[in-house]
Amino acid sequence: MQRTVIALSAIIAGFSLAACTAGDAEKAGERADSAYEEAVDGQKDLTDGPLENAGEAIDRAAGDAKEGASNAGAAIEREANQAKEDINKATDGDPKT
Repeated sequence: MQRTVIALSAIIAGFSLAACTAGDAEKAGERADSAYEEAVDGQKDLTDGPLENAGEAIDRAAGDAKEGASNAGAAIEREANQAKEDINKATDGDPKT
């Protein structure tokens, strides 16, 4: 029981320390899987474990979110530029109008 608590603590610590750059969550998951396997079985299993797979999914989601935010920023900038052009046309370029 105590080994399981220690292993789960290592898993939680691994994920909480993972940064937001691509691949970090996967690496943290891999380390957490290895720590758990070593604590429970006394040996490392080098195949992908469930936590490493979860880390890969987190990395993909973070990449998708970053791309979405970038696309949204570009769309906002386009709309702001269009609004500026529309105002200039409506006022004939005279800000006092």
